[in-house]
Amino acid sequence: MNDCISRQAVLDLFQDNVSTLHNYARVWEAVEELPSVTPTERTGHWIEKEDFNGDTYYDCSECGESFCLIDGTPTDNLYNYCPNCGCRMQESEEV
Repeated sequence: MNDCISRQAVLDLFQDNVSTLHNYARVWEAVEELPSVTPTERTGHWIEKEDFNGDTYYDCSECGESFCLIDGTPTDNLYNYCPNCGCRMQESEEV
């Protein structure tokens, strides 16, 4: 796996050192000095809900974003990942 760094750490680096990061070599060195991070895979599931009209919609268990589909469930429509937060979705008993 490639070395991963925090996007926020890079932004903080530039914000804190904008006056000293005036050349490419220094920017390169500063980014290389940032600690690596290990990405975590988040998993969630779709929560089936019903609105006041009796229509079915689904919430992501991780971000809470609601999705209304014309036909079928998110699984039927191949929503294996939440379109809002990118969390991998599994059946609720698998989580």
